[in-house]
Amino acid sequence: LNSPPEVMETEHRIVLGFTDHASGGPIGAIPDLAFAARATSSFPGAFPPFTVGELDGVLAARGIAWPERADFLKRALPRQFAANQADKAVLIDGSVLANAPFRPAIDALKERPARREID
Repeated sequence: LNSPPEVMETEHRIVLGFTDHASGGPIGAIPDLAFAARATSSFPGAFPPFTVGELDGVLAARGIAWPERADFLKRALPRQFAANQADKAVLIDGSVLANAPFRPAIDALKERPARREID
């Protein structure tokens, strides 16, 4: 078997949240949004797992800076960031573990005011 001598398991379920409530501006930096989109499109059998290094490579090839990188990784991958392993984290779509993520959706509703009176 090709097994490493030690495997550090840090997190299984990560919810990436974006909002425009505080600033009224964009919901996130382009690299942050690309990270979330690529991670959630990593579905086994269709698309390969995603790594931070993949995004770093794409951004470098396109000449796009990511000045918020460290702050974003600290927020998005707190355990991996604290262990200095964020660059090695492998991400796949959350539906592999929870195909019906109702709790984050219900929690998000609390942040969305109604645009008209409701019963």
